[in-house]
Amino acid sequence: MRFILTVAICLTISMAANAQQSMTVGEQRVIDYQRIHLNVESLDASISAFQDVLGMELLRYRPLMNGEFLGTDPGSMLRTAGLRVTGSDFEIELIEWTGSTHNKEFRDFQDPGMLLFAFEVNDFDARFDGLRNLGWEVISAEGRAYRNEGQRAVVLRDSNSFFVELTESDNADSSQGRSITQASFWMTVEDLRETANFYSRVFNFELPLDVAYRPLSEKQRNLLDASETVQYRSARGVFPGLGFPAINFQEFQGPEKRAPLRHRVQDYGGPTIPIVVRENDLQQILEDMRDNGAIIGQEQRPAVLPEEVDGTWWVRDPNGILYQVEAPQ
Repeated sequence: MRFILTVAICLTISMAANAQQSMTVGEQRVIDYQRIHLNVESLDASISAFQDVLGMELLRYRPLMNGEFLGTDPGSMLRTAGLRVTGSDFEIELIEWTGSTHNKEFRDFQDPGMLLFAFEVNDFDARFDGLRNLGWEVISAEGRAYRNEGQRAVVLRDSNSFFVELTESDNADSSQGRSITQASFWMTVEDLRETANFYSRVFNFELPLDVAYRPLSEKQRNLLDASETVQYRSARGVFPGLGFPAINFQEFQGPEKRAPLRHRVQDYGGPTIPIVVRENDLQQILEDMRDNGAIIGQEQRPAVLPEEVDGTWWVRDPNGILYQVEAPQ
């Protein structure tokens, strides 16, 4: 059972008349999108949380390597670990940077660019206590789990400002011993309509443009420790042709929000989403992203696209989420 948000019904929409390129709704433009990259202060601590406590599989570990090729400071190094929810294709990549300057992004639940991973888990107490013992902050009201009809849920935040919601699984009999029985991914956005326009025009997401605000339920208020005046709206979309991971977009109205993310590729708390596009479509996609509200480059000032592009490009969506965009190598 999901407590934070009710998934909005995805509707097929007509492309706006001023879209930058004429294309069929549902046409696949992204050919590879497998995981979300999370910059963390301590790779070991994050592995302890996601593998040892939450039970995700460690797929790979890459020791210290040169990171300058990603456009960071001279001498920067990184090490990484890839983890997956057992029995699924839900995957994340944890990245720790050294030898470079770092800024740290801090997000509350209402801030654009906030990421939340929602997990239904077996052995709820062990998962909850394990994250608390690692120093994760309990966001939910009074620092405890919320109980609804016998099922418990809680929201926590790690030191990198990544959020995790744990919900007590009611599917234990069919979980085949898995720690996590369901997983989903949520992104807070500054403006849902603007975000829907961007993802629809650029990537052919099928998203509703006009979604009404609604009050948070008692469950949602308790899980987020939010006031009764907070409202939200949400929608869910996928990259056509790719089933995972769906992105659940959510916007909150009421509490003061921070500005959208402005992290660089090496900054703590900065999420990066790598995507691969068709080789003959790279130029057009970058232009479409720019013309629909994205910022080219990872610096504060937008970069200028040349007449012909190749290689890897960093692009921010309207909420500051950093995309790594490239054609097949």
